[in-house]
Amino acid sequence: MLHDGDVVRLAVDGAPDADAVFNGSAAAMAAGGAGPYALADGMELLLRVDNGLEQTVLFSAADFADIANATATEVAAAINAVIVGGRATTPGGIVRLASDTEGTASRVQVTGGTANAVLAFPGAASVGGGNVANLRAVEVAEVKAVVEAAIPTVSVDAGVGGVLDIRTVATGPGASVQAAAATAAAFGLDNT
Repeated sequence: MLHDGDVVRLAVDGAPDADAVFNGSAAAMAAGGAGPYALADGMELLLRVDNGLEQTVLFSAADFADIANATATEVAAAINAVIVGGRATTPGGIVRLASDTEGTASRVQVTGGTANAVLAFPGAASVGGGNVANLRAVEVAEVKAVVEAAIPTVSVDAGVGGVLDIRTVATGPGASVQAAAATAAAFGLDNT
């Protein structure tokens, strides 16, 4: 599992260290304004996370001190009790939805529901960003693309057992590659 900003730092053929940086951000969207929200018992919010199945959040008066004056914290708690693959938070008193996935595969979309007339989430999908699909599950092909684009003096392939095999493009006695200590441990490279 990687984190946004993790690097592969390599010294190649005696040149200064070069970095390949891995990035990923979660798709997120905010409600149209801060609470309180004038919800009613039985209203629902329909949403989809990472292009998965549509999920339904049913708002029940029993979950609120006063559902007609629902706080952002209460709305987020009701969403978090149901949502799979994402979460609701309340920065600045505004309900915000986000995917748990960080990368280009990250998506959040409110697809409808009576509660969205009150909450006013945008209808268009929010898309995550970065240079890999999912920082929690980076594929060797993605590592190859990111590292070779940033450090064109190496080639990256899958070695035996799925480990990374990083080699210099150059050959001969002056050819060398060394992973620096700043390289993220998740890559499993010897950096000693």
